[in-house]
Amino acid sequence: MRKQTKLVAVLSAAALLAIGASMTSFAATPHWDQEDGEWVYLDRNGDKVTGEWKKSNGQWYYLDEDGYMAKDALIEYNDSRYYVDENGVKVTNAWVSMDNDDLLDDDDISTVWFYFDGKGKATGYGKEEGAIKSIAYGDGQKGYFIFNTDGIMLTGWQEWKDNLYNLGDENEGWAKTGWQSLDTDDDYFDDGDEDGDPYEDEEWFWFGSDGKAAKGKNKQINSKWYAFDSHGVMMDLWVYGTGSNITNNNASSTSATKGSAGNEDGAATSRYHAEDNGGRDKNWIWAYANTDYDDYDDDMYWFYLDSKGRPTVAQEGDGSGWDLTDSDKFYDTLVAKSIKNKTYIFDGAGRMRSGLFALNSTRRGSTANALYGYYYFTEDDNHGSTEGQMVTNKKMTIDVDGEDKTYYFKKDGRAYMNTVVSSSLYGYNGALVDEFGDGSTYAVVPVAAVLLEGEDLIEKGHGVINTAAVEVEEKRGTETYKYDAAYILLNGNGKIKKNGTVTDMDGDKVTVKNYMVVKIEDKN
Repeated sequence: MRKQTKLVAVLSAAALLAIGASMTSFAATPHWDQEDGEWVYLDRNGDKVTGEWKKSNGQWYYLDEDGYMAKDALIEYNDSRYYVDENGVKVTNAWVSMDNDDLLDDDDISTVWFYFDGKGKATGYGKEEGAIKSIAYGDGQKGYFIFNTDGIMLTGWQEWKDNLYNLGDENEGWAKTGWQSLDTDDDYFDDGDEDGDPYEDEEWFWFGSDGKAAKGKNKQINSKWYAFDSHGVMMDLWVYGTGSNITNNNASSTSATKGSAGNEDGAATSRYHAEDNGGRDKNWIWAYANTDYDDYDDDMYWFYLDSKGRPTVAQEGDGSGWDLTDSDKFYDTLVAKSIKNKTYIFDGAGRMRSGLFALNSTRRGSTANALYGYYYFTEDDNHGSTEGQMVTNKKMTIDVDGEDKTYYFKKDGRAYMNTVVSSSLYGYNGALVDEFGDGSTYAVVPVAAVLLEGEDLIEKGHGVINTAAVEVEEKRGTETYKYDAAYILLNGNGKIKKNGTVTDMDGDKVTVKNYMVVKIEDKN
């Protein structure tokens, strides 16, 4: 866009005649006259007036130090700066451009602009800090302009009274407003961000209707929250800190556990802002755990954010557990969270985890709802809508370190342990006990090999085994032996014999009563 072109006021014929007519007045009357083709103003004594303004037909003219009417010139008068056009008329309420010619100490600027107000004074001239003013320009537009103490319109990046503005190039000058993607090739950005790292060649900024950039703050714009560092650069991904300390360098989901998160517009803890867009996110996001992810790892994860953009992060005291589907990887902090009636689990970096977990008092809401035991959170390489959800009320086979194991998860998600369900036995690790016997053929198995030592199977509504030793009668040939022991009968399908007599893998006849072996008869 453009401003008005340089003003060239042309005196009307009537004005010229009026000045000429004054020459015919009697000599004792101050009047305009011409000398060597230039206009002068003579006082009562016929002397030329110098260094003064004189008015004719409603227009003001300036007589220079030699007494000649000034034309196309900047005039310094009474601590103000004025401009007279090519006809000598003082310019008011108008923009004027001229060649730099050392007016501004910047060789890159060839044209400078002034704005002369209703009295013809250059805006900003002689002021201690210059001036900022809302002025019309172009075709009915209006914007804020900043002028230095010489009255020259400033351009580019400018700090004025602790506020940051972008004033465009030498033929613009109006302060940018709204969202702007702008070049950071300026001395203002030479020191880099809060950590001294250089900015991208272009960054996003936001300017208010007054032209002031949002900087060093969290700001709500059109119902979305955004973060701007101390240079006004919009932050994205993980953002940490408040005020002039806002940064996303080395910020991560882990730092969401640090500091206070009490203020909507200034949380000290990390928040997540959408990549490139910059708006503070909420609910589910698929992201890296660290803003500077090239130095962290190359895996992306699901995170769940609250309304302030903070991730759900496990902290000390929330519980711990092992990921059995990842080589028994141990997590010293894990927390469970119910989201839309589905339960998910998150680690100390806020990353949603999936797989089979052995949890140890992992908090889910209140302490009373802590998770203890074996739970499965669905795995989905395609990041589907069910990934990470706790499995409930379902029997399923899971690959655990390359070996298929079967589990039965209750309505609350906890795997059955030390329990008989539909004549199948689930052991101390929650898995179906199917490593004994051969197919439907049973084997005599010590209770201690598959159940928690000294504990009974007491799941309500399911098979109950008293794991205490019973008197077992064992016949070997013609001899009968009696001793206290705790054995059960299991086959390769995970079935447990409750009552009756069967021939086991060794060909012996084995009798069980209420799950416990009470008699063994040698096949011979």
